[in-house]
Amino acid sequence: MGKEVRPGISNNIIAKLSDFNVALSHLRKKRKIPTTLASFNAVEKYTQLNGYPLHWTKQACHIIFRHPVFQ
Repeated sequence: MGKEVRPGISNNIIAKLSDFNVALSHLRKKRKIPTTLASFNAVEKYTQLNGYPLHWTKQACHIIFRHPVFQ
């Protein structure tokens, strides 16, 4: 995978950023899934109270609100 060289970004900086990216990737892979994360079955049972489109020209994704009782 070739890196595109842009004016103002030296090879040294690109190397440091690449190394940092590799280090962060290793940490993310070691992270365990939180036990408090809702399961697929639990999310399936959620009821949509409101919907707010993220894009004004067409509806796409909606956000999930937590019920005040469970906050």
